[in-house]
Amino acid sequence: MIFLSSFSFVFTSESYIYFPNKKNNEIVTKQQKIEDFWKKTKEIPINFTPKQIAKTRTGNLYVSDKKGNVFFFDMQNLDKMQSQNVIYTPEKIAQISQIDAWQTQEIMLFYMDYQEFHLLDRFLKPIAKRELPKQFVEYATASTPASDGNIWVWDSASNSLKKINPAQEQLFSQTNLATILPQLEEININFMREYQYQVFLTFLEEKNELKKIFIFDLFGNYKKIIDLNVLFPDIKYFTNLDFWDNEFYTFFENKLYFIDIYTQKYRIISLPNENNVLFWTKIEEILLEDKTKKIETKKIETKKIEKWIGFTANKMLVYELNKE
Repeated sequence: MIFLSSFSFVFTSESYIYFPNKKNNEIVTKQQKIEDFWKKTKEIPINFTPKQIAKTRTGNLYVSDKKGNVFFFDMQNLDKMQSQNVIYTPEKIAQISQIDAWQTQEIMLFYMDYQEFHLLDRFLKPIAKRELPKQFVEYATASTPASDGNIWVWDSASNSLKKINPAQEQLFSQTNLATILPQLEEININFMREYQYQVFLTFLEEKNELKKIFIFDLFGNYKKIIDLNVLFPDIKYFTNLDFWDNEFYTFFENKLYFIDIYTQKYRIISLPNENNVLFWTKIEEILLEDKTKKIETKKIETKKIEKWIGFTANKMLVYELNKE
């Protein structure tokens, strides 16, 4: 069941950003211009078009191009960064289907075309290369590391979520989603991620449009579906999926859509006026002392600053979002 939040908020103008606040059990809307909240702090040229992006727990980014090269962006030294660094170049040219750097110190590169994945250390030096065991997986379209050291895969041939250990050639679990949701004629999964003891799969409809999220538990049991068509009926489709705290977020055109993992309450934030952004990802959230309010109130006041990264085909954008 999808629950629509009474704390949700919508836009009536492209010129404003809205933050919901609860006061005396009523919704208080704060309205200011977008440029009062978003501040561009840096713009770095890049000479490739990003295809896949992965974020570590510390906010560093790994980004791949269409040839399978992986570029590293050190967010801890962002002020000194002038351009990207090529850290990993594959033995053969192949587009990476998914990069995952969240679960462990290892970086996982999944290649759908070759039905294999590569493991790299955090310096992007090769550790291992393994094919998916054909006796368990007919054709995987998505794969991600599990927190117990195994691998989750989506086997499109059997419409099943499977947990395997390729090194030991073991199958630990499998769940056939077609038998649970027979009304779905075709199940097209292109991305998955284990996050907060759950497994999230993105379901693409016709024209490869992201419209649904399937959620499983760590045993591979189906839990629920979040239908973005129901939450946002006026939106045609969404782009990508990322996580922060208890929310996952995605974007369409010039707005970010956040959905709570547990309650399905949602919020929407207008993005800066940038054209042709392929990815937006949040890398940091900090509390700073607000000296202006301290003078007014005689108390120590804080303000929340979020750091966001956007990628176009030729530059990386660094923005700060000031949420008072």
